[in-house]
Amino acid sequence: EPKILVVYTGGNDLHGSSKSTPPLPGLKPEEVLADYTKFLTLVHEKLPKTRVLVHAVRTGPVRITELEAAEKFNGMLKASMTRT
Repeated sequence: EPKILVVYTGGNDLHGSSKSTPPLPGLKPEEVLADYTKFLTLVHEKLPKTRVLVHAVRTGPVRITELEAAEKFNGMLKASMTRT
């Protein structure tokens, strides 16, 4: 059982995939948080002693149009982490 799990969350989920057929739009911040919460619940069930470190979503020049969604998600993620 690992002692620590480091997770980079949400960037691709917010972005979507233009290479898919048909192209997939990005998810809303609320949808990404719901998916992440399900994942985290599963990790805690399977690996109860493992600490989880979460890396917030970053945006760069290529994804600048997603800045608002990333900031919203990061705020929601932070709030959810302080509750657990």
